[in-house]
Amino acid sequence: MKSPHYSLERIKEFVRNRKVHIGRKRGMDFFPGPRAAHDFVRRVCEQLTVEEHFVGSVKLAVDVADEYAIRIDDQGWYIKVCIDENLLEAEFISVHPLERTITTNAGDIEP
Repeated sequence: MKSPHYSLERIKEFVRNRKVHIGRKRGMDFFPGPRAAHDFVRRVCEQLTVEEHFVGSVKLAVDVADEYAIRIDDQGWYIKVCIDENLLEAEFISVHPLERTITTNAGDIEP
């Protein structure tokens, strides 16, 4: 089983404490407004588990991000998240419907 770079429990703690930033192009733009995006992230984050939803970690230009996939309301969703240690918040780089089938620790999730 693959393990994330960041503690999922720490990410969930940031989300519970509303210390969250959601990227615009691959996040906010998929929701009618910031409140809807933040509400969705809170709802989804509580359901995420490493055993069922973790996909892998990817190297970014100056950091690493963890990828998750989950089915919500009969729709596959992709989440890419890291922790900004300077701002002490969870940075949701991507929060959008799946564009292709993706494999998690528990198996495939369809769009």
